[in-house]
Amino acid sequence: MTTTQNYGLELPDPANDVDEEFYRLQQTLAQLDAIIFALKQLVDQKAASQHGHAQADIIGLVDALAAKMNADKTFSLDDLTDVDGAAAAAVNYLLVRGADGQWRPSSAAAAIGAHQHQTGDIVGLSTLITNTIVAAFGGDPDFAVHVLADLSARLPKAGGSMTGDIDMAGKKLLNLSSINGGATSPYRNKLRNGGFDIWQRGFNFANPGNGAYTADGWKVLYDVAGTFTVSAVGASNEAINPQTWRYLRWQQTVAAVATTRNLISPMENVRTLAGQTVTVTFEAWAAAAANLGVWLRQNFGTGGSPSPSVATAVTTLALTTVPQKFSVTFSLADVKNKTVGTNVNDCLELIFNMPLTGTFDIKISRVSVVAGDATQEADPFSPRSIQQDLSFCQRYYEKTFRFTGQQVKNAGNNWYLGHPWIVQKRVTPGIGLIFTSNVNTSVPSFAANEFGYQVSSTKDGANGEASISWEIYGEAEL
Repeated sequence: MTTTQNYGLELPDPANDVDEEFYRLQQTLAQLDAIIFALKQLVDQKAASQHGHAQADIIGLVDALAAKMNADKTFSLDDLTDVDGAAAAAVNYLLVRGADGQWRPSSAAAAIGAHQHQTGDIVGLSTLITNTIVAAFGGDPDFAVHVLADLSARLPKAGGSMTGDIDMAGKKLLNLSSINGGATSPYRNKLRNGGFDIWQRGFNFANPGNGAYTADGWKVLYDVAGTFTVSAVGASNEAINPQTWRYLRWQQTVAAVATTRNLISPMENVRTLAGQTVTVTFEAWAAAAANLGVWLRQNFGTGGSPSPSVATAVTTLALTTVPQKFSVTFSLADVKNKTVGTNVNDCLELIFNMPLTGTFDIKISRVSVVAGDATQEADPFSPRSIQQDLSFCQRYYEKTFRFTGQQVKNAGNNWYLGHPWIVQKRVTPGIGLIFTSNVNTSVPSFAANEFGYQVSSTKDGANGEASISWEIYGEAEL
C-alpha cells in the first residue's frame, strides 16, 4: 500500500478493482477534508498580507515616538559631550583633541607646535630663494661657484698662513693673547742665534774640542773627531729665504768612524714647550748628498738625583746639493713629576746628527723651534734684530773689550775696579782670560757674579802709579 508524501494518506492501488478501492478513497477524502478544515481555521486567525494599523493599535508606539526628537532638529558642536568651546573659537581655528579626549579650538600654529620643513616642502620657496640670491649677486646665475671660490681663498677661522698684509685702517688689535702663535716667552722661536748671526768666540773653529761652543748657542759633541772645521759662511743666491745671510758650515775633511757626532743648541729650562707639539724648521744643503738627523731631548740637568733625559725619535732627512727647507714636528713629553737637577742647567736640546762616516760638507741656517704644528707656514723663524739676538746670547756668554785701569797707590796697597755685565748672566759665570798686562802692580785677579765682575791687584814695593789691562769673557752656558 502506498501513501501520500506529507500526511501519509492512503492512495488507490492500481492492481485492485475499483470496487475494492472505493472504500479506501472514501476514507482518504474524509481525512483530507479534516486537514483542509484545520488549515482554514489557522488562516482565519491571521491578518491579510496587505493591511494597515493606526499608531494606537500598536501597543506602546505612541509613547515611544513621543520620547524621540524631531527629524529636522539641528545641533552645534558644543552640544557634543566631547567638544568644549567651539562656539567661542576664533575664525580659522581648528578642533584639536587633547590628552583628556576633549576636542577644543586651537590655532594651526599652536596645534602643530615648533617644527621644521625641508625647503622643497614649501611650494615655490626654493625658486624664490634662488632668484633673490641671484638678484643680490647682480644676476649672476653661477654665484654659488663664484662664492665658493672666493671663500676657499679666505683664511679659515681656525687659522692658517696669510699671503699678504693685513691693513687695519687705523683700528686696534684687541684681546690678543700674544704675537707669533702664543709663545710663552718674548720670542716665538725658542732658539738663540738660529740664523747664526752671532759668533762672539770667532768665525772659524778647526777641530773644536768635544763639547765646545762655536757659533753662540751651538756646541759640538762627538766621540771620534777626525779632522773637521765649523765656520760661519755667508749666504749668496742659493738661500731659500732672502733674509738668510749666514750659514753654519760643518766640513769634515778627514773621515773618522764615530758613534756620536752632533751639533747641539740647548734652550734654557727643561719645561720649555713640554707636553706640546713642536715644529723644528731650518734650511740645509750639502756639497754632496748626505743624511742629516734631527731630534729633541729633554735634559733634566745635573746635581742631586735628576730624572733621566727624555728623547724624541730621530727624523732622518736627505740633503742634496740644492738648499731645501725642512719642517719636522715632534711631540714633547710632559715633565710633571720629573726631578730637575740642582745645578740649574736643565734644558731642552735641539740636536742635529751629522754623518758618522766619510767626509761631508753641510750647511745649516734659519733654524727655529716653535710651539704647535707650523709645517704649513711659509717661515716660522720669527727673526729678531741683531741686537736682540746678541743680548739673548750674552745671557750665556759675554766677551769684554780691552780695558785699562790706572791708579796711584802706595806700595803694597790693594786696588779694585768693578764692571757690570752688559746683560745679566744666567748664573754666576766662569771667567776666562783673553789678555792681561800689569805695570808696577801684581797680575790682576777676577771675581764675578751674574751681575758683573771685579778686577783686583796689589801695588808693588814702590809708591806711585800702577796700571793693569785686561780682556776677559764670562761664560754661563748650559
